[in-house]
Amino acid sequence: MERINDQQKRALHGAELAALGRAQEKACAPGKALEVSAGARREQIQQFLRRYRQAVAQAEDLAGEVQTLRALEERMGNTLPPQSPAILRLEELTARLEAQMVRCLDIRAQVERAIQAVGDEQQQRILWLRYIRGLTWEKIGHALTLDERWVRRLHTKTLDRLARSLPPL
Repeated sequence: MERINDQQKRALHGAELAALGRAQEKACAPGKALEVSAGARREQIQQFLRRYRQAVAQAEDLAGEVQTLRALEERMGNTLPPQSPAILRLEELTARLEAQMVRCLDIRAQVERAIQAVGDEQQQRILWLRYIRGLTWEKIGHALTLDERWVRRLHTKTLDRLARSLPPL
């Protein structure tokens, strides 16, 4: 595999920042960043972390549509012509599903990098269980043998840590 140079690394990092939602218009004087409260910054980080589960949900919806149309195609047998609207729709949905799966993998890699930016293993695990696995606070607490309220506190602390370590969105 070809190694990437520093310029390519910087370009990749810039693309990741854009994926974090960096395309925010500056509402104040040129050259000055828009002030964001700690709570708003946490919400931005959460929205970024939630992207993976949202992408997976979209892929699952598409997979359900593809499955429904494939079942219909099997029931109809060879009675449908190759250029029928149902066959064309199935091909279109299959292509969209494949593209969505690639998007899911890209988003997951971005979210995983953000989670790894948190140095503490327990905090990483909380973010992983919440945003990659989609577990509830109760289940996360059970998995980590912690009180649910303590898990929520650690989560907030972790988001604050990420808000300080990640570049502005």
